[in-house]
Amino acid sequence: MGDHLVDLLRKKEDWLIERILFYAQEHGYVAYTSTLAEAWRLSVVGLTDALAAALENGGTSGIEIKVHTDWDADPVTRFGLEEARRHRERGIDIGMFLGMFVYYRQAFLDCIRHFMPPGGERERYEYLIMRLCDRMSAAFCSEWASLGDQDSGTCMAASLREMTNEKNRYLTFFESLVHPVVFVSRDGAIENLNRAAARLLDENAAHGRDYYARRSAIGAASLCGEKAEKVFPWLADVLREGEGIPGGTLERLVTFPSSAGERLFQACVSQLPDISDKFPGYAVLLQDVTEPLKNRTMIERAKEELERTFDTISDVVFLVDDSGVIQRANRSLTDKLGLTPRDVVGRTCREVLGCTECRLSAEGHQSREVSVTYPNLPGRFMVRSSDLLDGDGKRIGRVVVSRDVTASDRIRETMESIESKYKSIFDHAPVGIFQSTPEGVYISVNKTMATMFGFRSVENMINYYNDISSQMYACPEDRDALIREGLEKDNISAKDVNLVRPDGSTFWGRLRGRLVRDAQDRVMYFEGFVEDVSRRRAARESLARSEQLFRSLAENMSQGLVQVDRAGTVEYCNDHFCDLVRQCREDLVGMPLTPLVHEEDRSLFGTIFGRDACFLPGSRFDLRLKARQEIRFVLVTPVAQDAGDGQPLGYWLLFLDITERRMLESQLLQTQKLEAIGQLAAGIAHEINTPTQYVMNNMWFIKEGVENLGLALDACRAAVGEGEARKALESREEGLQIPFYLEELPSALSETMQGLDRISAIVNSVKQFAHPGHDRHEEVDLNELVEKTVTLSRNEWKYAADMAVDLDPNLPRVMCSSQGIGQVLLNLVVNAAHAVMDAPTGTERSGKITIETRSLGDLVRIRVTDNGTGIPPHARDHIFEPFFTTKPVGKGTGQGLFIAHRVVVKEHGGEIRFETETGQGTTFIISLPVAGRDEDLRRG
Repeated sequence: MGDHLVDLLRKKEDWLIERILFYAQEHGYVAYTSTLAEAWRLSVVGLTDALAAALENGGTSGIEIKVHTDWDADPVTRFGLEEARRHRERGIDIGMFLGMFVYYRQAFLDCIRHFMPPGGERERYEYLIMRLCDRMSAAFCSEWASLGDQDSGTCMAASLREMTNEKNRYLTFFESLVHPVVFVSRDGAIENLNRAAARLLDENAAHGRDYYARRSAIGAASLCGEKAEKVFPWLADVLREGEGIPGGTLERLVTFPSSAGERLFQACVSQLPDISDKFPGYAVLLQDVTEPLKNRTMIERAKEELERTFDTISDVVFLVDDSGVIQRANRSLTDKLGLTPRDVVGRTCREVLGCTECRLSAEGHQSREVSVTYPNLPGRFMVRSSDLLDGDGKRIGRVVVSRDVTASDRIRETMESIESKYKSIFDHAPVGIFQSTPEGVYISVNKTMATMFGFRSVENMINYYNDISSQMYACPEDRDALIREGLEKDNISAKDVNLVRPDGSTFWGRLRGRLVRDAQDRVMYFEGFVEDVSRRRAARESLARSEQLFRSLAENMSQGLVQVDRAGTVEYCNDHFCDLVRQCREDLVGMPLTPLVHEEDRSLFGTIFGRDACFLPGSRFDLRLKARQEIRFVLVTPVAQDAGDGQPLGYWLLFLDITERRMLESQLLQTQKLEAIGQLAAGIAHEINTPTQYVMNNMWFIKEGVENLGLALDACRAAVGEGEARKALESREEGLQIPFYLEELPSALSETMQGLDRISAIVNSVKQFAHPGHDRHEEVDLNELVEKTVTLSRNEWKYAADMAVDLDPNLPRVMCSSQGIGQVLLNLVVNAAHAVMDAPTGTERSGKITIETRSLGDLVRIRVTDNGTGIPPHARDHIFEPFFTTKPVGKGTGQGLFIAHRVVVKEHGGEIRFETETGQGTTFIISLPVAGRDEDLRRG
């Protein structure tokens, strides 16, 4: 029943030691005992053996406590009694000993509970452990009680003498070490050092000087207690590094700057294996390796050279002793066997090679070479062996060198087969194969080459040519060039040359080859291949002509042509398409085509590449493309490239630019409307102007008559004089309100005449805007044009905003189209009025439109500012695009700012831009060159 328990305890021996050490450290017992694991292993093994002995002698009854038990004769408690005597001699009392033994029992119980599942078996094992420990405790108490106080003192004194002798033995051994040793505390102070370490600082240091000086009452000088880094500064780095490896060992090579020169020491720093904090710190062992390192370096270099030479020998080389055991083997042998040198060395030739040829007899052997076949190595070897002698000439083994001749045998066996196969390949190769001398004579040719040149046999061709350059090359210089290349590079790259047959017919052959030299680097012959490429060359030339024709057609067509794959990535585009989108071909090829399409048209464009795309031949898609800052209107005609499986390889897209046509249609419609309105306005202005003239004349007549009637009345009053007649006249004047009329009529006539002048000004402005021929460029007074625009658009802004005009009096006359610039100003003023009217109602600020002109040297600037709603952010990049408008349907055409941009930028070479802030207003800024734009550029 207990075998399983004993097996468990022996398997978990290390675990038990670690557990007992934990309890000893936890409860302070390590202060009185060793902290080395091996010291505790004896107790764990002894208790386990005791349990095994008890179970072997009497099973579970063997551990029960019987009356009158002879503990000394009890095999179960014998180990415990011996441990109790040793601890008692060291001064350990029974209380401390039994207290520690309690934690031994606890550790054994922990092991059972940790590694065994709950149940009846575990409970029986726990009972066995507890009864074993009770039996041990009873034996301990009996042993302690059997010894009196005098006997205890005698034993303790003997133990102390033994400990003193042990300490002195340790000090003697410590001081006798030839290598310097230093014990350093945890705080870096020297606790002890031997004479060898002290002599590094003082050649006259005596044995034990520092150890006993530290304990001397007279206070003699000692290095003990000093900081190790201060005493040995050249060890400072190693000491600091050693502090960071608790429980480990650090080895470093350090340099000691002695008076006789630098010495190299192998410093080994080891933490003291203690967990009780009784002996904290670490030991430093220094080994002088100055000379050994020098010797080792020389030996290692020589050994490396020997090993390198030994391993680079291609033959199998190994050393055997007199009994046939392999002592060394080179890499060739281990590689052939697929083993490592460790697997080979130390084994006999029979084990490694499967033979006994390497076993040596007592007689000496001369070098000899024999043919050997090793059972464990494939192939045949030529083996040569020689005796290996020591310094006294005594044979210590044999060197065996085996050359693998399997490859040579195989080469000889297969040469005829290879030659036969080569000849078959040579004769039936699909290309011509040849060897020729530099002088122009063929050494050999194959049947294919002979047939290629019209010969019935190889011999006929070889005999026919005695000057290859002049007989076989249409241009002899071609062969000279090939020979020069071969002499320079040893290889002749593939080249097409025109070759001549004996019947005078020519064909194109592709020739390539190499130059073959002998061991003295002299040219032996040329060898190479000839292939008839006439048909291939003709096909390639036809394809090149076809491709050139297509490219010429594609590049010179007046429409954009783009080749895309099924994902819509550009693979090719012609120059017209590059011009259309204002990008170079290098940027377009490889990029998706979709980003060039206007955002609102991308869904329509995507239907071309959809999985279920289906369009009839000749189908066209009306799209818009983004060309930098412009929008181009195009008609796209897709043509699928059929792959034969119903899925297109890609598409050809034909782009027809209809932007100008679309603009012309829009402008034509707008022009027709404006022309009709202009004709109507001109007719109305003419009809209004005629009655206005005679009304004006009549008003001048009435004004003059009123003035004369006043003078006549004054004369009448003067003639009547004073009296009743005068009073009657004044009474009559009062009754007819003559004084009132005489006072009010002049001002009323003046206001009427001002109104007529206003009507005349408006009529003249309308006549000027409607007058044909005003689109020609001439010197124009922009200030006057601004005033007429303000007058003409008054009805648009007078109910929405106040108009402020700030005109530069020194503004020069500008070479421009008064009708075009007038149309631009009118559009901007109308847009400003609409922006003011669209501003939220209920705000305290009133609408205001300001027009400003300024001279800027060679330029004239016009600013039209409103305090309306501003341009929304999403529309700022599109306001100059045709047909783009933010106004409701029916109120705006989207042509005003587009026409303004075209007139200012394209027709006048100027600039139009804007500054806007949402909710605050917008300013349009027009810059025009004073001298105008060149006539040729304007037409272009």
